[in-house]
Amino acid sequence: MPQVARDELGRARGERFRRIIDASAAGRAGTPDQVGGVGTLLMAPDGGVTAAWWYGELVSAT
Repeated sequence: MPQVARDELGRARGERFRRIIDASAAGRAGTPDQVGGVGTLLMAPDGGVTAAWWYGELVSAT
């Protein structure tokens, strides 16, 4: 986990971030390369259709 992400865990929203990380399938935060790969997939020219095909309907995290 990058230092900037570790720093965020110690701030006001840190507990919320920790719960999200703990609830994830991997049980850890993604590496910058992993997060970048997901961003590339979701922002691809097909507008995320490929991601929806692989993973099902995309749901807002908010």
